[in-house]
Amino acid sequence: MMKKNLKFYLLILTLVMFWVACDLGNSLEQYYLLSLEVEGPGQILANGGYYEKNTLVALAVQAKTGCKFSHWAGKDGRDVFASGDDWQILMDADKEIVAVFTECQGISARITIEHTWPHPYGKTDQKKFTRQEQKSLASNEIDNDSYEDYIEGQLVVGFSPSLGEEKRMKLLSQAGGRILKSLGAIDAYLIEVEQEELLNLTSTLTREIGVRYVEPNYRVYASEIYPNDPYYQEQWNYEQIRLPQAWTVTRGAPWVRVAVLDTGISSSHPDLQDLIDLTEAYNFYDNNTDVNDGNGHGTHVAGTIGATTNNSAGVAGVMWEGTIIPLRVLNDEGAGSMLDVAEAMLYAAGLHDHLRISEPVHIISMSLGTFQNPQALKDAARAVDEAGVLMVAAAGNNGRGNGQIDNPASYPEVIAVGAVDYNYPDPPSRAPYSSHGYSLDLVAPGGNKEVDSDGNGYEDGILSTDIEASYSYKNGTSMACPHVAGVMGLMLANGLEASAVRDILARTAIDLGD
Repeated sequence: MMKKNLKFYLLILTLVMFWVACDLGNSLEQYYLLSLEVEGPGQILANGGYYEKNTLVALAVQAKTGCKFSHWAGKDGRDVFASGDDWQILMDADKEIVAVFTECQGISARITIEHTWPHPYGKTDQKKFTRQEQKSLASNEIDNDSYEDYIEGQLVVGFSPSLGEEKRMKLLSQAGGRILKSLGAIDAYLIEVEQEELLNLTSTLTREIGVRYVEPNYRVYASEIYPNDPYYQEQWNYEQIRLPQAWTVTRGAPWVRVAVLDTGISSSHPDLQDLIDLTEAYNFYDNNTDVNDGNGHGTHVAGTIGATTNNSAGVAGVMWEGTIIPLRVLNDEGAGSMLDVAEAMLYAAGLHDHLRISEPVHIISMSLGTFQNPQALKDAARAVDEAGVLMVAAAGNNGRGNGQIDNPASYPEVIAVGAVDYNYPDPPSRAPYSSHGYSLDLVAPGGNKEVDSDGNGYEDGILSTDIEASYSYKNGTSMACPHVAGVMGLMLANGLEASAVRDILARTAIDLGD
């Protein structure tokens, strides 16, 4: 059917063209012929043929991948003039033009990135981190409009490849410009001129034959997004892992589900309500559906993963959008059993015998551990991994460096997370309490409440949500773990497959040394 329709449309077009040609034969003095040719790897997106006298014909060009449009040539090439992003020609006579395309030269280079660490914010006026006592703080979002759009006294001049070097130098010299840099692959020169002459020189050079363009050396800026949550100024940990840059790409997605196995969650916290799903929450410690947090540990972890962000209140979370499912496996003293943890893991992955979850979660976050190596916990981790669910766990807080990582973090199926501190102004260093060894996979900000390295009057802990609608600083690998869980959620929200997440985390992490 499609082929028949295609032939039908082509036939109609042929008849119309035939009619026009016959009509032109009776009044050729009112029409002029536009002849189009192409030289090089590209095409003209316009039709040649007869046009009525004084018609403005729009001409667009398209170069093949790796190539570029150079200039118009032919008998009437100079009659083509720019019109916005395209070109036009006035049909006041027969016109013959040629679109010239040239091969681009390949550019090969090694890029070295030097990682710099975030600067401290100024000291704030907050004394207590409760919702009732919040004070409004200015957002740190960069306003590009507050900067000049271009570098003063500089112009970028692009020439046609056909214009010789001698002529180029003569034009630039006559313009009074001093060459600062040249990019031969694209026939461009950066010149320095007097700022007051910039507009005049732009106009003068643009009219010269062989000059393709003249433009300012525009400024570019780092792509970053800063939330307006007032306590974000104290969350040095997010800039340490470059979240403002990541947020320009993705801020999460509601369908990304993260199970938090911990002391529960203060579900009434105003900075957590939006992302918490209580319909599938469960208390495995008491075998009921009450997951209210009487400790604060789980609430703090959940806030790092997904506190309501950019709402002009409280703190920010790694994920602005997502779904957090609280699974309580620890009591108000922060203790529980390994079998409850194993059971919660199986439930989150949709593998429980009789407790059913609507669909498996994508990520299981476990800021907990044991020195023991129970087989049941190991088997649960293996089963969850085979089900395609990602797991991340805290490495432990014993400062051990002989491979003594807590379980389940040490299991090969689980991403083990150690902690680093702020250590401003130097690169972050391993937190003194953090367990480490050969089975450690990553480190993330865990903080150190014993230090105020930037001297802003606040301890270098991790600031997040706490019980009773408050906020608090905590430190530990328990605080590092949810950073990784949240980043994994961002990766999934951006379309990465779960099977690729672990490898990408390893390949993109920064080596801080031993």
